[in-house]
Amino acid sequence: MDYSKKALKISQSNGDYRGVAWLYTHMGWINHDMGNLNEATRLQKIGLSLVEKLPDKPDLGWALNGLGTMYLDRGNINIAEELLRRSIEIWTELGHNGLKFFPLFHLGEACSETGRYALAIDYYQSALKTLPGNDDEIQVLIRLGEAMVMEGKLDHGIELLKKCYKYAQDKSKPIYEARALLFLGNAYLQQLLYNKARICFNRVIDITTRIRAFALKANALKGVTQLCYQEDLHLSEFLNAVDELENISRKYEYHRQLSIAFLYQGLKNLRTLFIATQNKKISDSQLETITPFFYNALAEAIQFNSFILDKILEKIITELMDINVDSARRIIRRLAKLWSVGKLGNEQILEFETERRKRDNFDNHKISIITFINNTLL
Repeated sequence: MDYSKKALKISQSNGDYRGVAWLYTHMGWINHDMGNLNEATRLQKIGLSLVEKLPDKPDLGWALNGLGTMYLDRGNINIAEELLRRSIEIWTELGHNGLKFFPLFHLGEACSETGRYALAIDYYQSALKTLPGNDDEIQVLIRLGEAMVMEGKLDHGIELLKKCYKYAQDKSKPIYEARALLFLGNAYLQQLLYNKARICFNRVIDITTRIRAFALKANALKGVTQLCYQEDLHLSEFLNAVDELENISRKYEYHRQLSIAFLYQGLKNLRTLFIATQNKKISDSQLETITPFFYNALAEAIQFNSFILDKILEKIITELMDINVDSARRIIRRLAKLWSVGKLGNEQILEFETERRKRDNFDNHKISIITFINNTLL
């Protein structure tokens, strides 16, 4: 990063505007890989604004892909997809079919992040056809393996992820090694193979700590947190994982991961209460101390996007009902009241939710939390 900043000063002093634009986007990617998503987006925006003033269309194709990826990783899927499609249009116009590889790949990621796994697989396979055998193929194959697992093709997905892990290990590509292991861990967790999942997640944590890939580390900590909760064992491991997950997520504003930290803290506290009271009815005052965890989980989720918000709400309801139906309904009533008066900064959270759902415009994700709770549960 220091060398990039020095190069930027030289390019600016020499009036090398193309070099300046490229360096801003380059520094954006460096911050992205380190997990500094806000700074990455800021730098990519500057880079794109400078490129748009230049006559070089290939530079515009790359810059659109870069900023689209930043928006994708911050949850703004609609803007991400728009920028990525514009990038594809540039490469199509210029006749550079192979350079569609990256925007097609990232469009696949956008679909994966919003549960459209069949369409994601189509995008990944299209990306692979545009530039077969290139060095970056590994990252597409990793996400393809993940999408196969999520689409129910567990055996094929896991086998592909294992091959990707071995390839990354042999080629000394730790970031891809960690990504393959993360999705393998998630697949094993889905199969309730806790020991295998734990090995994968802990290896990811080791690698990402060494290479300072904090977003990837947060996802691995999320996996450990969920694993420990499902096992209902290893309290100290759970507490350490959720504490580190919360700290990293707060520092880098990883809203999606922070929502998971709050979710499982609330669930763990409620389950502990039932054990302590020998499954007797929990008092209202005790539930009052637990409900804010679920409110905070939703408040963090909506700052990412409305798809994740609804997924977190669904998880809250399902897990609470599994613990105790009466307590679940009482917590959800309190949650609805908190949501109706809550704020994000100076803005009413209901207004923020409305604006966020309008921005996202996701199919099947347009009903407000209050409406859903009132119509479905209360």
